Amino acid sequence: MRVRAAILLLLLVVAGVAAWSYFRPIPTVAATGSLPASEVIAGTPPALPWPARGSAAVSAQNLGFIGSSGNEQAIPAASVTKVMTALVILEDKPLKRDEQGPTITITNTDVQAYSADVADNQSALEVRVGEQLTELQLLQGMLIPSANNFAETLARWDAGSIDAFVAKMNARTAALKLTHTRFADTSGADAGSVSTTGANFLFGATVTVDGKPIVVFGCVMGQPTLDVAFATAKVLIASLQATLHIRQVITRNQTIATYVTAWGNQSDLVSPVDVIVLAWPGMVLRQRLDVLPIVVDRPIPAGTKKGNVHIVLGDYNLDVPLVTSDPLFPPGRLWRLTRVTF
Repeated sequence: MRVRAAILLLLLVVAGVAAWSYFRPIPTVAATGSLPASEVIAGTPPALPWPARGSAAVSAQNLGFIGSSGNEQAIPAASVTKVMTALVILEDKPLKRDEQGPTITITNTDVQAYSADVADNQSALEVRVGEQLTELQLLQGMLIPSANNFAETLARWDAGSIDAFVAKMNARTAALKLTHTRFADTSGADAGSVSTTGANFLFGATVTVDGKPIVVFGCVMGQPTLDVAFATAKVLIASLQATLHIRQVITRNQTIATYVTAWGNQSDLVSPVDVIVLAWPGMVLRQRLDVLPIVVDRPIPAGTKKGNVHIVLGDYNLDVPLVTSDPLFPPGRLWRLTRVTF
């Protein structure tokens, strides 16, 4: 009798433990990454052909700032300011070749700005309330006859106010590492807009890098003549073209991380796309896995998005999706009954 009771008690205990084990929550599964947190782009950064006097800075499409030189004293920038105004406008609202761009309707504020510029003996073009001008027309009027009021109209259209637009201009200047250049207005009429002394030249050029067209841009400041500024820009552009390269940092179907369950199921997390960037030797590529732990309480099909890998290189700031390479299935009954993990 006692033996039967002991056996019954044991069976009850085993059944209780099995039931408790079965109904416990399924454990979460964390992904294990396979990418380094950072790596240095291969190669030795070249000594760029910087000007012997003055200063310069260069950047490249998407990659952003590459380098700068010089330490010149700042003086009023005058109409060079309008070039930065045009750069910010075209970065915010790009125009294709032969494209006019959006139409801007002239307001009473624009007419008052014109009248104030004329009264101040500034360069200006007449406008009337209700007149409609395209983005391209405003840019042409600002850069060719140097209309200060057109610069202000563009700024208000782009950023809502002159002050907000000037903040954008100074942010762009900071990104170019032009430490002695700052802007107080959109046209250069304000003496608070300053840059380096001498001939100044902002440039942009399309060059071929590893068979792909890439835009490089920058500035050469404080040169003795414009001819010297032009020549300096040309050699800088040639050096950029020779050193920049297209690099594939992630290939399609590359394993970025892996899920391994306690019950033996496994799936890689892969990139569904190639990731190609413009690279400069010596820059640091940073990679961060943004994948949360999961609970596999129902089947997860292959191809299910489960997170991203975040990539930063210069101005590149990319979130690359990651998907499961294989299906993941919940644990079976036997594993849930017999598991000994807690």
